[in-house]
Amino acid sequence: HIRKKKGGDTMEVGFSVEVEHGRDAQDLTSRLTDPSLVKDIAKVLSMDSACVSVEAKAKPLEEVLLSLGWTFPVSRVGGVARQARVDYLDGSCLVYSEERLLETIDYRGPQSIHGERVSSAQGWSAGHGPSAAVVHSGDVMSATGGNHGLQVRLSRLPQEATDCIFTLSAYHSRDLSKFISPSMTIFDADCPEHVLSTYSVVDAGSASAVVVC
Repeated sequence: HIRKKKGGDTMEVGFSVEVEHGRDAQDLTSRLTDPSLVKDIAKVLSMDSACVSVEAKAKPLEEVLLSLGWTFPVSRVGGVARQARVDYLDGSCLVYSEERLLETIDYRGPQSIHGERVSSAQGWSAGHGPSAAVVHSGDVMSATGGNHGLQVRLSRLPQEATDCIFTLSAYHSRDLSKFISPSMTIFDADCPEHVLSTYSVVDAGSASAVVVC
């Protein structure tokens, strides 16, 4: 993304770029400060390139946040919209070691500590409290809908963890298409402007649950 911020006579432009391997990060950092790029930025901003200062640094992705929001479904009878029914969407995180499921975290928290066996997950616990590796915020409800978040602290995952899978499910209705304008975004916690993934529920049709990423 590119972010512009006016402050007096200055303009701040922010870049956030993903790389797959850490060894590529330093090379990309040097290219972002290349004089030719500085010149191009100055041209876009209609500024003298001598007034443009570019800094770049590399950092590992340490924490991922999933933000989910929705409006209650509205039922229709004879083409007439009826009062919205209270219903819930749930974002969940499944932590895998290759093909083995280690942990499931949903609105109840980590399966390993809430006591109810809802999957075959075993072998590791996401924990709870300040030291937890994966945290579900719980639902924050309003008169028309709700929202919640999932926080994944990557450095606190076990070394054997290879994948974090995010899923989305409908609670009462069992039909994702009935929800109005739901939004699901995954972003870098240290740089919220850097969106890692978004999901449109339109893609799910009338399914009760889908794998997001």
